[in-house]
Amino acid sequence: TTSTTTSSSTTTTSTIASDGKDAGSSSNSGNSGSSGSLLSAVAAKVSAAVAAVAGAVGADSPPASSTSAKVPPWSQKRDCAGQSLADLMNSLDWDKFRPLMAEGSGGSEADMALFTAFMTELTPWAVAPRDVPLLYAHENLAARTNCSDAHFKNYFTGARRATPRKVVDFIAFAYDFDLLDLRLMEHRDTVDLFVIYETRYTQRKGFYKPIYQQYLKERYKHLGDKIIWLIGEEKELANVAAFINELNPYTHWALEESMRVIPMTKFLDGKLYTRLTTDAEELNSALIVQCDADEIWRAEVLMMFKVCEARPSLRFPVSGRAMLFKDSPDYAELLVGSGDRVLHYVNPRMGSLGLLNQDMAARRVARRADIPTVDILPGSVNHFSSFLVPIASNFKHRGATIEERANSRLPRVLVEAGLARNITRELLALHFVIPQCKPIVRWADHFDAETRTRVYDHILLKTLTQNREYFCHIWGRTGTTDFANLVEANRDQLRRDHCH
Repeated sequence: TTSTTTSSSTTTTSTIASDGKDAGSSSNSGNSGSSGSLLSAVAAKVSAAVAAVAGAVGADSPPASSTSAKVPPWSQKRDCAGQSLADLMNSLDWDKFRPLMAEGSGGSEADMALFTAFMTELTPWAVAPRDVPLLYAHENLAARTNCSDAHFKNYFTGARRATPRKVVDFIAFAYDFDLLDLRLMEHRDTVDLFVIYETRYTQRKGFYKPIYQQYLKERYKHLGDKIIWLIGEEKELANVAAFINELNPYTHWALEESMRVIPMTKFLDGKLYTRLTTDAEELNSALIVQCDADEIWRAEVLMMFKVCEARPSLRFPVSGRAMLFKDSPDYAELLVGSGDRVLHYVNPRMGSLGLLNQDMAARRVARRADIPTVDILPGSVNHFSSFLVPIASNFKHRGATIEERANSRLPRVLVEAGLARNITRELLALHFVIPQCKPIVRWADHFDAETRTRVYDHILLKTLTQNREYFCHIWGRTGTTDFANLVEANRDQLRRDHCH
């Protein structure tokens, strides 16, 4: 059911220095950030966001961030054990969050505003640097790419392109720093330009998230001008959502669908593609990757599209059949159909901005329709969803109305522990992480050793498999006291408490 495009040679790793160059065995990671200046900036800007949210109870539009307030300083790094998150939560003023443990639906605008303020105060942990470096796992990938790989003979001629394609990767970012770290590092040498788009909105009225771009720019400064930063404005979001609602019965997904459409429109109408190149031939052959933040092409496959000569019969868009991972990389299913579609676009006419935008919008809105595509081999894409990273799982499961998950209440035992300054990481593992309630398969318990090895070695992103310490909140390391291991040990109770 799977195939590989990797060469048989051993992949080496190196860290990424702050200037974006390889630094050999240096421990300086470009994604680790500067703990002093970054966290002091976080404290000041979180203060403004918290104060603004607190004054926005009952408002229909997201809060401004111009008001200042004091937030206790916090200078820890994000550790694997989860103790730093417990420390941060014990430092909060829980008296003002006492109403979050009241009985009731938890869906009023006042409830949502208060929960918004609570989640905003957790920003320092969300954006904090790790205590280990992030290693690069695809050294010399272009040179090692085998365009004659038999698994891809139906898509490529076997020859290399005279010049590599330019590749633009559009990323709609919400709250999951782990997945953004993973995608930017996995695609570091395959993508020429990242377009990162963010908005304050969630899929739930009255529940807003912080704008993280100010921290992201510091975090990824080593990528320099390879990133274009865009923020979704209220007016444009409303207009696109109204358009989408007319075409799509899944109206609760309007915001998510619009975040696929708007960045492309901004990119085209603002002629931001000139940041990529001004050469007409390069623009005509450019590959535009348009997929959700948790749908990540394996670097080995994307590099083939970049450097290998495509057969004339290969038509775009193409979709990558995904291995879907829920809760942790051990819980997965192979999506051999095309229902979970990840669309990619080659732009043959960059000058025809309106036509390209309409084409992209129609395909993304009607993605469940029968759209002619070429399906690339299963396992070409990793689809990560509902990982049990504490803050990200709360944003997803409380902010998505379509899946009718948790409300804005917090468990009484958690609030009471906060009031007593006695929150522990064990308590967080039981009462703050929200699991995926849909039945899923832990493939590690059912697949034979050969299949398991193939998944780990050839399908799971190498950036993930070779950075288990860095991504320890995505999966726990064997024999450690990682927070993810605590969650795993309590998985059955989590489902009993959260799933109905």
